[in-house]
Amino acid sequence: MTAPNLTVVLVSGEELGRYGCTTIADLKRQVFALPRRCGALRHADPRSAKFIGKDGLLPDDQNFTEDEDLQLLLGPRTFAVSALRSRPQERNPPVQMDVSQGLVRDHRGQIVELDYAFDETATGGLIFETVWEDAVQKSLTGGSALLIAYGPAGSGKGHSLFGKDGLIMKTHEYLEAELAKISATLCVEFFEIEQELAYDLLAEDTTQRHRVRWGKDMTKVEGVEPYIMDVNTALLKGLEGRNKRREVGSGPPSIRTSQVFNIHIFLEHCEVPSLLQFLRLPASDPPRRPESLHFDHFSAMSKSLASVSSVLERLQPREKPSLVPWRESAVTMLMANVLRRELPQLVCLGTCSGADEETWSTLRFLRRARCASLEASKRRPP
Repeated sequence: MTAPNLTVVLVSGEELGRYGCTTIADLKRQVFALPRRCGALRHADPRSAKFIGKDGLLPDDQNFTEDEDLQLLLGPRTFAVSALRSRPQERNPPVQMDVSQGLVRDHRGQIVELDYAFDETATGGLIFETVWEDAVQKSLTGGSALLIAYGPAGSGKGHSLFGKDGLIMKTHEYLEAELAKISATLCVEFFEIEQELAYDLLAEDTTQRHRVRWGKDMTKVEGVEPYIMDVNTALLKGLEGRNKRREVGSGPPSIRTSQVFNIHIFLEHCEVPSLLQFLRLPASDPPRRPESLHFDHFSAMSKSLASVSSVLERLQPREKPSLVPWRESAVTMLMANVLRRELPQLVCLGTCSGADEETWSTLRFLRRARCASLEASKRRPP
């Protein structure tokens, strides 16, 4: 049986094309497949999109048996964005993915649906434009966003955030161009979180410990104030400070710690500064503690990863909303500075270096993150 032809236009009247399919789910996959030809769809969320037919708004389980003209109604993004980046691999077989529809096949043959999938040819610029540029653009009108990088050791988390082609540098380039047109001030912070303590990587003494204190409106790192410094300078100085900690033997390898890079944007027309936060989590939790890893470090890694997973789990829509456990760890307390704001954005970028057991762990994390509701993040603990 031939599938009916469905003509889809935006409410504005712009035609998107004709599609042959029988269900709403198939229609969404085809309309929102990459590359997205229409600029209006570039950063839209398929899950909040609705179709309008001749009889009104169509239910999500609608089936089509005849040709029909439809309007596409785009809603606000209310869920997290989940994406996987595959880095060049040498010892593992490549991850099978459909980059046009964000589908990834794990090593067990199961298909995981994400918002985006990037193979080893994807550049930092492409990833920035696809998953993060919209958040940076909205930060110039008061919006805030959090980007979490997660994956096994050596899969490219650090490169994706801190590299010359990384998302922080791309953010710097975008802001540098846009802030030349408006009046605004940038302040930055760069922390390393180890065993629930923060180390200021922009300070002269990067070995000094600071406690992370929960606040009703804002989590603070004791004794540290944001630096008036451009993003590029802060990134380079912070990476140098991180290396200095390693050289003097006061810090473990970065795979055991979390790094948090904050960009505060003070705008004349906004009472509260915008906040762009980049969070690099420790390497995916190993199934057992390696002999080379001290128990305290292993326990801290496990707590950090488990607390983030717990927050993402609680952010999923529920019949009976439960409180979000923001105070479970230093990392989640800092995440709350973004996600408890009005209209935040959350992007989870998983990295992998081929199809293996650790990639399956990353996909599980991304699948959980994709269900996180940004509306649920407003629930505060007592």
